[in-house]
Amino acid sequence: MTVEIPKTETRSNWLRRPLTKNQIAYALNDVRFLPGLHDALLSRVDELGNRGYLRQEMRQLNSPDFYREFTPVEVFGRMKTGRLRGQHLVVLLELVRWREATARTRDIPRAHVLRDTDLQRLASHAPRSIGELSQMQ
Repeated sequence: MTVEIPKTETRSNWLRRPLTKNQIAYALNDVRFLPGLHDALLSRVDELGNRGYLRQEMRQLNSPDFYREFTPVEVFGRMKTGRLRGQHLVVLLELVRWREATARTRDIPRAHVLRDTDLQRLASHAPRSIGELSQMQ
């Protein structure tokens, strides 16, 4: 069975309260069909013989550790720093701290602020002015 759900409220203002009747109906439709979808997907997983893989994935997704926020130092520690040395590593750490704070403030993924590769490139060139920064490609 295929169900088409209109996306009319996707871009409405979900922060404004109270929600409109259309927003509430839209939100209900987002979850109304989940039990049937769950059963259909689980049936398909069983047909493919992948229940073990699903359990493994779900164990990870259900773990609180999977969702914990990493400190900027932890994020920095997992990055590939390549040939960066000395002061360039300090610059990279400060850029990571800035990106993490910006991502949290804006509630967006860190890569939507700047990707790791962009941070590394900035750290390796360490522009000292807006002019130098704008000349980087």
